[in-house]
Amino acid sequence: MAHHVHGSGPVTTLVERHEERSAARALLDSLDDGPRALLIEGEPGIGKTAVWRAALADAEARGYRVLRCVAEQAEARLSFAGLGDLADDLADEHLHELPAPQREALEVALIRRAAGDAAPDSTAVGVGLRSLLLLAAADGPVVIGIDDVQWLDGETARALAFALRRVSGHRIGVILTARTPPLSPGARARS
Repeated sequence: MAHHVHGSGPVTTLVERHEERSAARALLDSLDDGPRALLIEGEPGIGKTAVWRAALADAEARGYRVLRCVAEQAEARLSFAGLGDLADDLADEHLHELPAPQREALEVALIRRAAGDAAPDSTAVGVGLRSLLLLAAADGPVVIGIDDVQWLDGETARALAFALRRVSGHRIGVILTARTPPLSPGARARS
């Protein structure tokens, strides 16, 4: 089940972002029923990141494992730039438990070992990432938070998408923010 919350309008305070905060709480409340996702989308400056931070703080207060990444436009073309933010701590704890092909793909992607003849592809990394997420979720709910997901590098996005399509029945939540381009005054008047 995925929620999709759009925001628009002038700069607002966190108090005014009631719909998004409620959707984030509902996601955290329902993680025992399997994977959940929430996308908070809107123009820059509407408070998306504030809602995102509050949701992740709520998840941590509940004792959930939180994996976070703030995607940057300058890093969008780097391979697996976001993966380190999301998976480094999990790798420290669980990498040794993975089968060699998964472990080696993640080690190269996380720059823990030199690449061999070819860099790992996002599918191999995705399989390893799924294994890490399932190991973490066995200990308790896991929440993945990505701010400005539109800037997440393509390799990390593909690996994460591969992994998340294969976590049915597990306590994993995803909370994303995405920036939509601001409407021009003419477009706003027509809508």
